[in-house]
Amino acid sequence: MTSELEEKFQELSSTKTVRGVLILNAEGAPVKSSLDAKTTESYSAMMHEIVATARRLFQVSLMSFLVNSSPAVRMSP
Repeated sequence: MTSELEEKFQELSSTKTVRGVLILNAEGAPVKSSLDAKTTESYSAMMHEIVATARRLFQVSLMSFLVNSSPAVRMSP
């Protein structure tokens, strides 16, 4: 991890209102965590599912937009 990222991790970890900090890679695997192992695994699995769902929804919305905005596909009355 870069020193800037490590610094931000420490800053967030030391904030009174923050219960934990979790950094995940693109596949949803934990890279660094201030939480215990069980909580880290649980939260990383939840976040991975949320991100995967958001990506799917974005792709569907983008495809729908592209199809509906295409002059060749657009239907007019």
